[in-house]
Amino acid sequence: MLDEDDSFFYEHDTYLKKNSTFDFKHMDSMALTVYYKGNIMTDCEVVNSFDEINLNEIISSNLSKMSFSQMTPIQKYSISHIINGKDVIGCAETGTGKTVAFLLPIINQMIHDGPPKGSSNFYF
Repeated sequence: MLDEDDSFFYEHDTYLKKNSTFDFKHMDSMALTVYYKGNIMTDCEVVNSFDEINLNEIISSNLSKMSFSQMTPIQKYSISHIINGKDVIGCAETGTGKTVAFLLPIINQMIHDGPPKGSSNFYF
């Protein structure tokens, strides 16, 4: 359940190509609205690149191999909050990087923390 102090909502309009995929060329000019506790936020913490996050070497290497060089708006505005343990609700078009925004900080923290105590089948 979302705690009122931790709930964020992100929504933005996207520019779509003819085949309805996300057009990364226009993502910096998208309209983006960030809500916190029902109020529009005008001053939010933003992460502008994957290099700004203290990522594990394995993750950084795999991002490079997948040519993830530029963050999408949902990633820029949500990753820092997820890293800081906040709950995030993100609304964005398919293909805009919501799954990466959500899982990247979680997987990074799991690698950093190592296996849970008493776990015997945990490999990296």
